[in-house]
Amino acid sequence: MTISTFKKYFKTELSDLYTESESLFLSSLFIHQIVGFDHFQQRRFSEQELLIDDEEK
Repeated sequence: MTISTFKKYFKTELSDLYTESESLFLSSLFIHQIVGFDHFQQRRFSEQELLIDDEEK
């Protein structure tokens, strides 16, 4: 799952609880905490895979 796919999924799943801007902020915050990418790096690497596929190992 890429960073941009995660953000779209996160926004969709939280649409009942948060506004679009709030859910995008939260997804960006989660990615920063887990992966270590700040919002500039997230934009730069938006198509970067978050997890390595098990088949590639």
